[in-house]
Amino acid sequence: MRSVSVNTLMLIVHLITAQFLSTFQIAQASDDLDFSVSTKARVEVSGGEMYSTETLYEHPGKATFQRKYTDRVITLRVDDGKFWRDDGSGETPMEGSEANKEFILGHQVHAWLLHFDALSGGKSSCQDVEIFGKKTRGIRVEHEQFSKTLLPCEGRPVYLYMQFGDTNVQISFTDWRMHQGVELPFRVSFNDGTRTFLYFYDEIVITE
Repeated sequence: MRSVSVNTLMLIVHLITAQFLSTFQIAQASDDLDFSVSTKARVEVSGGEMYSTETLYEHPGKATFQRKYTDRVITLRVDDGKFWRDDGSGETPMEGSEANKEFILGHQVHAWLLHFDALSGGKSSCQDVEIFGKKTRGIRVEHEQFSKTLLPCEGRPVYLYMQFGDTNVQISFTDWRMHQGVELPFRVSFNDGTRTFLYFYDEIVITE
């Protein structure tokens, strides 16, 4: 068997890692908003609840989040500031608020990963941040009622922190795969401090 030196192995690992990171950075740096992302996932909630979801991101003001249970389907939709809820009895307007919009858009995680700065209106920047009492650096955008912080500033994201008033949600990413030319996570965990929601993605479709 032909032996391979440690230096050669390290070089191979470095080149492979650099290729994956650069692939994500190219997608992250794009500011083209002419794209959509749809997903389908199975969700397991700490405590035993299970359901499936479908999401559709079309642009920063238009997105859909759907929860499918065995006996009912709940659809939440935002469209240019108007909010809608359909629980099977017909679509009805929701009370318009920034929280409703952020709840729906907050579940479009792959759209945020692909175009974080563009979805932030070009207002995000890499800066010193404090997360749960620990200081670090992350890409952050702030509004009056909410903030989003993506960690780290460069390379493959590990966490996305969302804050809505007194609610803090930690989103973590695993099971990364090359998909449609970019690296995306197929397992995402949402932790709101009381429960954990594990999303196992069966389908991610990017249209540009």
